[in-house]
Amino acid sequence: MDLFSRKIVGWCLSERIHSAKEYISPMAYEKMYQQGKKQ
Repeated sequence: MDLFSRKIVGWCLSERIHSAKEYISPMAYEKMYQQGKKQ
């Protein structure tokens, strides 16, 4: 996944949790991505 896609995903996630001010970090995204794959 390239940096641009990562930013888009991070923005969408932050919108979903109502904290668009806080950009999701790559490491936090990786954790959520791994959790998503398990489910």
